[in-house]
Amino acid sequence: MPVSVSTGMAATQHQKTILLLSLNKLSFFDEQYAKLTDLLASNAAIKSASSPSAALDFLSSNTPHAIIVTDEAIVEPENSSVLDKLISYACAGGIVVVGCHFSSFISPDEFESFFARWALPWKLGNYSRETVSVNHQVRGVDKVGLPAAYSQKAVFINNISPDAALYQVLPDPEDESFPSRYHGQTPVAYTKIGDGWLGYVGDVNAEAGSDLVIWKMCRL
Repeated sequence: MPVSVSTGMAATQHQKTILLLSLNKLSFFDEQYAKLTDLLASNAAIKSASSPSAALDFLSSNTPHAIIVTDEAIVEPENSSVLDKLISYACAGGIVVVGCHFSSFISPDEFESFFARWALPWKLGNYSRETVSVNHQVRGVDKVGLPAAYSQKAVFINNISPDAALYQVLPDPEDESFPSRYHGQTPVAYTKIGDGWLGYVGDVNAEAGSDLVIWKMCRL
């Protein structure tokens, strides 16, 4: 299936393009993430690729402003060439954001091996609902307009450096195990990859705050 325009107007010569990479798109994706795609479409032309060949064909002749990986299929061996292309794209200055259904359907081993391909030591962390607050020390994301804090149920990244943890769990003074449970973990990450950036949003419920985070990660 070729790349298709999924929402918004067709790209003009000077308009930014966002590619949604959905290699295992679920039937309810469009409904669940309608607010996100509408938000992105307010500032960019949104295109989608649902097969490896469509993604590779598009990226061979186009350089989108950002790529959003919406599901876990990118880790499958048959999609390795697409992942290689994503890494090259980011290293050359592109923005890749991993989110939506990615964290819901990936195994711990797949999670670790995926980020190892990016030369990152990130591992699968906790899965819980927590109130998180923005970390102003993280570079690369404009914090203006982001929620200072919000609640999300998410798959956390473990073994992450503080300067890549865009949101951090607010301490609970009544929870004695809190420091050990969330040390080195985050549900939202953003880090430099070569000349570009890699973002991760582990939210599983399409919270409005996470929509804004993805929008900001894409620099729209």
